[in-house]
Amino acid sequence: MGRLILLILFVVALASCENDMKTVNDVTTKTELPIRVAHNSVILYSDSAHVRVKLKAALLNQYIGENPRIVMPRGVDVRFYNDSLKETTKLTADSAIRKEKTNVMEAYRKVVVVNRKGETLQTEKLIWDERRRIIFTDVHVLITTADGEILEGDGMEANEDFTKYKIKKPHGDHPVNEQ
Repeated sequence: MGRLILLILFVVALASCENDMKTVNDVTTKTELPIRVAHNSVILYSDSAHVRVKLKAALLNQYIGENPRIVMPRGVDVRFYNDSLKETTKLTADSAIRKEKTNVMEAYRKVVVVNRKGETLQTEKLIWDERRRIIFTDVHVLITTADGEILEGDGMEANEDFTKYKIKKPHGDHPVNEQ
């Protein structure tokens, strides 16, 4: 009698261990792994034989498929150069994603941009459109000018080297020069 009960329990347990192939396929196809992982990477972007940008990332994960991208989850340091290979602008962030189809990089958390005039932009999200050669955001920005003036607002657009910029919705107290 005991053996019969064990045999019945074994058959019931075996029958309940069936894998649903749809569930297995859903899990395996939705889990995306990078095709390339690199540590302490340096990428140079050039135009007409001139280095324009040098990007350094502590960790770089490259993905392909419908949404090809490079994910830099442990920080990014981007340097922009002029034709004489002099650094014009520096951009740092805690993480970034470069979308391969659109040539757009999105930088996140503790994003800081410093231009050659010593002006500093601080924000939590910044988008660099490589084709249009602009940087922009729709979130809060804090800009410190070279003479120490602090400008803030929501949203900003600037040229790639951050020498010309426009705050979309400025706010805060700002001194007005009456002359």
